[in-house]
Amino acid sequence: SFAKFNDTRVMFQFIQKAFHNKSIALLDTGKALRQYCYISDALYILEFIQNLSRSSSNQSSGVWNVSNPQSISIFELANVISQYLEVPLSVPSSDSSTVLDALDRVSVIPERFLNLNPNFVFTPLHSSMPFVIDEYIKTLSLFNKCVFILVSSISPHINLIPILYYLEPV
Repeated sequence: SFAKFNDTRVMFQFIQKAFHNKSIALLDTGKALRQYCYISDALYILEFIQNLSRSSSNQSSGVWNVSNPQSISIFELANVISQYLEVPLSVPSSDSSTVLDALDRVSVIPERFLNLNPNFVFTPLHSSMPFVIDEYIKTLSLFNKCVFILVSSISPHINLIPILYYLEPV
């Protein structure tokens, strides 16, 4: 599944806000930079490392960074999601937010992989977003197929007992 419904990562939060609030509102101007690696790219890199470890060379030993080296701002991320889902995006005019301790830039460069694969092209965020959002929709659909039945209890210590039934096999 795509993510937990209490996921606090920014991409999931923006998608969730777009679906439920019909808009995305940034807490600041969104200038902080992050890296997003599409799952197929990450799996390709991991498979490459695994295949390299099967060869007779020692090139696979040690630490490998698995990431997309391109950074994107939080604003750009929100804008891609906003445009794809056709919801408004609101951005404060200044960075006078209450967001504390957010790093301006998080950067991990997969140097070893790029040295061995200089022509590898990472999936751009705008190309992968439809698939990411589709996974969110599938997860939401699965969640909506569940029925929560709350059973009252006579005990003063237990007011409600949640019981989960699936309408369809999963």
